[in-house]
Amino acid sequence: MRIVSQAPMHGKRARLIGALALSAALASVALSAARAQSPLPAGSPGRFTMYPADGGIIRLDTQSGTLSMCKLAAGSWACALMPDDRIALGSEIDKLKGENAELKASVKRLEDLAGVPGADPSEGKKPGMNLPTEEEVDKAMNYVQRMLKKFKEKLRELEDPDNPKRTRL
Repeated sequence: MRIVSQAPMHGKRARLIGALALSAALASVALSAARAQSPLPAGSPGRFTMYPADGGIIRLDTQSGTLSMCKLAAGSWACALMPDDRIALGSEIDKLKGENAELKASVKRLEDLAGVPGADPSEGKKPGMNLPTEEEVDKAMNYVQRMLKKFKEKLRELEDPDNPKRTRL
């Protein structure tokens, strides 16, 4: 009996086996990636929904809600995001919330500087400035009247020609 040794593979046969091994590896990677993604429920339209439009197609991303305009250019399709008012309005709302918080902090700081009572119920006062009572207003008016009366008396003394305290202007 004669034993024939096998020589190493060369040429076409080796390349064919290498290509088959590479394609099998790629296929297994693709299958595992596909299994990692959650399958869509039956009857769902998928992630993107397309609508025909003038000059192209509008693509709606059903997960994020963004719109893109897709056009055929130079033999391939290209999609560009469409401006979204919701994003602009959301950023404007966030900016205004920040400004509102800053203004509230400024008002609080100014109230503290002015000694305006806050909303602390232990102080026994309502928040904001407290107006004087009628009694306090009457007391202040009486003081002003007495002061004016004394001022007029001093003027009369200075105008009296017989008064030695009189000064010539």
